[in-house]
Amino acid sequence: MRAFHVDVQRVPAKNCFVALPAQIVDFLASQQSNLIATLELKWSSHIQRDGVAVGRDTQGAPGLSTRCVLVSWCGGSSLAHDRLEVPASLAECLGLPDGVNVEAIIRADILPCTRVDVEPVSSDDWEIIEIHAEQLEEQLLNQARVVTVGQVLPIWVHTSTLVRVTITAAWAYDAHTLSGLLQRGMEVVVAPKARRRIPAVVPRTITTPTRATVLRLSSLAVLAGGSPTEACCGFVCAATAVALGMESGDRPWLVHISGRGQQGSKGDAAGEAEADTDEGGLVVRLRAHES
Repeated sequence: MRAFHVDVQRVPAKNCFVALPAQIVDFLASQQSNLIATLELKWSSHIQRDGVAVGRDTQGAPGLSTRCVLVSWCGGSSLAHDRLEVPASLAECLGLPDGVNVEAIIRADILPCTRVDVEPVSSDDWEIIEIHAEQLEEQLLNQARVVTVGQVLPIWVHTSTLVRVTITAAWAYDAHTLSGLLQRGMEVVVAPKARRRIPAVVPRTITTPTRATVLRLSSLAVLAGGSPTEACCGFVCAATAVALGMESGDRPWLVHISGRGQQGSKGDAAGEAEADTDEGGLVVRLRAHES
């Protein structure tokens, strides 16, 4: 019996070893001296997109895809006679649903690893690894036996803290391999995953534009079609305001330019910064505009 079908049951075990039904354990014990085996689990799942099943097979049923993962067995026997018990944290990382029927195939062709590269899933996982670096390799060997490149592996530190790492590469006899067995004496390389730092935002204050700024804006208005006898009004965006030398780059400026005889009334809104000047026959008024 090299393959058998069994239903999966998630259990709260804090390791990455599965437990087999008693009759399967008895068979394996009669066939091999050590109670250690690597199992390939296969099951079918609906093809989904955004949580909705898509595609149809030839009979019109929802499309199915076949999933395949490797797990380790180290002699454990399940409480139920027809269940494959899988630690809940491992099943979650593998995407193995509770209650799904799987085909379990005994694999004897997986080579031992000489090196494994891992990367923490998150910056929180990395911070925990930094604190418990000495325990990581030991717990990795105590709680798991087979790994596959690309899989997420859950490791418990001091039986209370869960760390998740992604297997990024594996070597067997100095050659890259897709899957391998963990063994003592192998090299474990952990890539850091620092927390992203958000740049601090420096607050800016609204100040009255300087004389030089007013002169530049006067020229800008004339080039845009304004004249000493023709009023010109518009907004200057925040980026342009910064380029023109204004100290406020977080609000647009309202620019009103007119001839001496066409002055508009000054605004009296609270919190507005204004400037009023007479430059070359133009009256220029600037106001920080609330968006």
